[in-house]
Amino acid sequence: MGLHNWQWLFIIEALPAIVLGVFVLFYLDDRPVDAKWLADGEKRWLEQQLALEEKVNAETGGSVRSRTVPPWRSRFASSSTSRAASAW
Repeated sequence: MGLHNWQWLFIIEALPAIVLGVFVLFYLDDRPVDAKWLADGEKRWLEQQLALEEKVNAETGGSVRSRTVPPWRSRFASSSTSRAASAW
């Protein structure tokens, strides 16, 4: 194929990731209810958690995580970040 050694390295390293990605695409189920490898109690618990998360997202208009994580600007403005950066 006329490829250089470094190009073969990229191809060889990519093949396992591609194969695993295709396998996972067909192996994993879309919803916990469809998962054969989960116990019934685990399926119910996961469905309840997903329903609760969807309800909170609908009420707040966004992700639960986006409300609890401060914006990046406030992280740089905090005194603890400034002290850590100056010590470094």
